[in-house]
Amino acid sequence: MRTAPMHWITNDGTARRLRLAALLLAGLAVVGCRGESAGPAGGGPAATAPARGGSAGPSGDDTIAGADAHPYGFAVWHEDFPGAPEHPALSPRVPGRTYVSTRAQALDAVVSKLQGNCTRNAWLFARDVFSRARGEAVVSALVRALELALQSPTGADHAENLLGALAQVGDPAACPAVLRALDHHSDAIRDAAMDTLQYCGDAAALLRAWELIDRAGGRGLAAWIRGAARALPPDEFVPRFRAILADRRLASVHRVVLEEAVKLPAALALSIFSNLVGQEPAELRATIAVLRHLTGDGGGSVLVRDILLQEAPQSRISAVQALRIGGARDFLDELLRLTEDPDPTVRLETVKTLAAIPGETVDLALDSRTEDEFIDVRRAALTALAARGFDRPLQDLAEQVRRGTGSRVQAALEDLVAARYVGTIPAVVERLRGTTGREREGLLRAMALTTCAEAFGPLRDELLSDEPYAVEQHEFVAYLMANCRGAELAVVELFDDLPRDDYRRRAWLVQTLANIAADRAEADARETIYGLFRRLLRDREEIPQMRLLALEYLRRDLTFDDVVPLRAQLTDEEPPMRAALADFLFEYF
Repeated sequence: MRTAPMHWITNDGTARRLRLAALLLAGLAVVGCRGESAGPAGGGPAATAPARGGSAGPSGDDTIAGADAHPYGFAVWHEDFPGAPEHPALSPRVPGRTYVSTRAQALDAVVSKLQGNCTRNAWLFARDVFSRARGEAVVSALVRALELALQSPTGADHAENLLGALAQVGDPAACPAVLRALDHHSDAIRDAAMDTLQYCGDAAALLRAWELIDRAGGRGLAAWIRGAARALPPDEFVPRFRAILADRRLASVHRVVLEEAVKLPAALALSIFSNLVGQEPAELRATIAVLRHLTGDGGGSVLVRDILLQEAPQSRISAVQALRIGGARDFLDELLRLTEDPDPTVRLETVKTLAAIPGETVDLALDSRTEDEFIDVRRAALTALAARGFDRPLQDLAEQVRRGTGSRVQAALEDLVAARYVGTIPAVVERLRGTTGREREGLLRAMALTTCAEAFGPLRDELLSDEPYAVEQHEFVAYLMANCRGAELAVVELFDDLPRDDYRRRAWLVQTLANIAADRAEADARETIYGLFRRLLRDREEIPQMRLLALEYLRRDLTFDDVVPLRAQLTDEEPPMRAALADFLFEYF
């Protein structure tokens, strides 16, 4: 099921502060080798590079004692603890109060926060929690609030947020209420309702929504197309997609029909475009030709070759891109010639298409592009060769990192990072010997940005080193570890191996693990990391700041089922921690 990237509405006037610990996860892009942004392979976020400055390693004598040391009066509070969350901004705070809400009451409270009448962090939590919350009670609470918001003259923003939450839940039980939102006078709410049906709509709801399609704008119609491709049988969506393509007034969503069609078997996809064969609009001509070729239509094959040879570069590009649907190997000779095309974008798209075709001939053609004057072509070819195991040119670049000097080393590093080449790691480790300062920082960054699990070992050694040049990089190195895909559990083990009094390095690793959990789709890694945070929160032997830091990041995994266990934990905590936990529950639930 798709994740719902919804359009959320908030009232910024009600946001009273941004918490430091939340900001640590707000931007997850690592600065690349020459200052450009670079993230891990697959489009996920990399770890944030922290601000420079400050010493690293455990601190010996900076504890503050006494009731005035912190708003909660913790007896132990380290001034140099990194990323320590402040107490919640409750105005005014009521000392001694305790949290007694049930799960159902907490659910209603979170639903009401979607109005934005709370802190920004609480609003963000209310928005996100419904990506995890499921069940009849959750849907019922959201639907009740939606019905009231739709009737309120000032409830439009709240209604949009509630529709976004229902999309996150994705339960068809919400469909009757969502369909009623299509009768609303607001264009934005009607489009939001169509957005929601994209994720929660069943066949009956989507067919009913089609009858009301004239009430939707371009955004709503695009959402209906995606939902129909997901939930309707072909005999229902094919004729409707044809009708959309036949209406030039709906040209803005023709591209969405194309995107959904090419995910289907070729014959079924071609049936959507059957009325256009012979009179295809320019933007669909290459795609329809490829679909015809895939279904055995010789006329389509001839047309594909014709487009690949056309004078206009955009025509050649469209054909090369369309061949990624299938059948590219049947046009290998034409594609090989296009690797020498005078237009760099044609060469780039050809390299991307050839990357999926096995064979030594293709290897050699890609190898020829590793010296391309156009940087994107060169790096696309190197990336393809790395994935194919044809790493001779990459080995040459790694040797330049080992032995080269000046700008050639920097250029080689950037190409290796772009290719995510695992052979970069030993070359960088060798180059690291004897380096300090900014040069060392750049090498460590490059190694991490390969996103290879093999980078974790050298980064771990750097984090554990007490050499002065390494201590300067400790915080930075901990953040970089979030890039090491496949080493997630190794970061957890490293945290567990550090002594409790090494709280600075442990806190940096908690923040790194939070970045990893936010970035990875793998359930095992996320469960292990959030399990660690739950363990830290319950551990009375941990310093208060470590427990509160774990709680701050744990809210990314909390659901309404966590309310009762957290409330029960209040009963036997010391007064300062009891107050901190109660304030957390009041703010978010």
